[in-house]
Amino acid sequence: VLADLGKVKEAEKAYRTALEVHEKLAKDHPENPGHIPGLAGAHNNLGNCYLKLNRVREAQQAYLDTLAVQATHREAPMNLGLASLLSGDLA
Repeated sequence: VLADLGKVKEAEKAYRTALEVHEKLAKDHPENPGHIPGLAGAHNNLGNCYLKLNRVREAQQAYLDTLAVQATHREAPMNLGLASLLSGDLA
């Protein structure tokens, strides 16, 4: 929502906080896979913020991190493709 309102820096901070929370949950409770969608979503949303800030390489890494956590994430492959196109990797 923040990024959609043009507050991309604030959104980046919020997604970094969400990422920290989900990473802690994953570390503290590895037996519970319920944290995986939230962790993957935080990586993906952070990547979206990076794209809006024209930080394409960081966006690519965030999408790769998304897929490392949840290989079946629906948006990350498309987002990674877009970031790769913008970076010139697919030119």
